[in-house]
Amino acid sequence: MNRQKKIMMALLVAVVGALGLGVSSASAEGNGTLSGVVNKGGGTVSALVVVSDAQTGAFVASTFSSAASGFSLSLPAGVYSVTASDFDTSISTFVSVSSGSTTSLILTLPSPSPLPFPFPF
Repeated sequence: MNRQKKIMMALLVAVVGALGLGVSSASAEGNGTLSGVVNKGGGTVSALVVVSDAQTGAFVASTFSSAASGFSLSLPAGVYSVTASDFDTSISTFVSVSSGSTTSLILTLPSPSPLPFPFPF
């Protein structure tokens, strides 16, 4: 990841934290674990992962998935919408988390569409 993207990702994570959109502080009792990685272009990448309630769309948690270690969240049992985003693409899916177990997830971001050449001005 180039320097500019690293700086932008750090700013995005800082803004999410400042807005209070960090990991929820729900009680660990009855929780399950959602863990995974985000792939793009044949390798793991750093991305923002946002978890929302599948029925209401309400924000539940967010975290930063690192290219080296992925992500892991403790969540109450339920069905969630999980969205991973980098700077030019995103992907969403639904996942069920069960109490006392780990749900593994591999999110594959699409490659961005190439710009037409010559550029229309």
